[in-house]
Amino acid sequence: MKILAGSELYWAARQYSGQVSLIFGDQRVTFDQVDARTNRLANGLLGLGLQREDRVAVLLNNSLESVETIFSAAKAGLTYVALNARHTATEHAEILRDSGASAIIVGPEFEKISKEAIAGAPDVRHVIALDGAENVLSYEDLISSASDAPPSIWLDDSTATRIVYTSGTTGKAKGIRYSYARFMRRLENFYCALEYRLGVEDSMIHVGPLTHAAGNYLVPYYLRGAQNIILRRFDPNDFLKTIEAEKVTQLLLVPTMIVRMLDHVEREGLQYDLSSLTCINYGTASTPVHVLHRAVEIFGPIFRQHFGMSECPQPLTLLYPHEHALEGVKFRVSRPAEGPQ
Repeated sequence: MKILAGSELYWAARQYSGQVSLIFGDQRVTFDQVDARTNRLANGLLGLGLQREDRVAVLLNNSLESVETIFSAAKAGLTYVALNARHTATEHAEILRDSGASAIIVGPEFEKISKEAIAGAPDVRHVIALDGAENVLSYEDLISSASDAPPSIWLDDSTATRIVYTSGTTGKAKGIRYSYARFMRRLENFYCALEYRLGVEDSMIHVGPLTHAAGNYLVPYYLRGAQNIILRRFDPNDFLKTIEAEKVTQLLLVPTMIVRMLDHVEREGLQYDLSSLTCINYGTASTPVHVLHRAVEIFGPIFRQHFGMSECPQPLTLLYPHEHALEGVKFRVSRPAEGPQ
């Protein structure tokens, strides 16, 4: 069966036309604006001579551009390869070589390390920089010079949409190929696992890397018309302030973030109105039960633990909010929890 690349993204842009989709700092971007810019970037990438399933590597911190690259690669039928911002130049070069990346999109903070990595990756033909550095393509010039008409690229179920790298148990990164069919099955699994409302009234803060775990929520929330709020980094006070200001309904946290947020609240007091929160997703590492005990006491029984892995992305299994319970002063979970008691 033939599928128009990015068809689900085009549907969302039409369905939620005029509504705010992305928030980053003081920038508020509508679904229409996201659609137009990502069409332009997709067409700009194709205009470089890239073809369906060519690999495009991305080395960016959280930003509007990190969302645009994900959506544009999907619309152009290209295979998205996320590079970990914490990797060394040698590790980046290994992934670039292994994936056979033809192009790389780089943020200004990675200019030096990307040059070292690209020197060891002979297949990279196009370097696209957000700051328009000398001797490389300018990200904004590429967008402004291209059409905002939807590119007509057709896929089938087996088309590679993404290569995800995991160190596994040996420490050397290994690529996991995601086909379009696998992408759609993950979306179905995500929605089938939902026990909470998800729609235009909702929003999620993304503070983890959108290129990795946090990105698992980006597209599902976009397709349901929810707002995706992007923060550069995790600061407990700014995080809590954003929840109140934007009336955020859902979060994704790793255990360290939960601990830092709890410590801040217990030290400074609960200074912000967090009553809009309906669900706090958490995972990526073991969470001690005593931490969950503190969290549920302060924020209520709205915690939801996700399990998954690169080879089989979340949600693989779940610990739902009703499976976290407070009985008097003693905390229990109705299924065994990971981590120390």
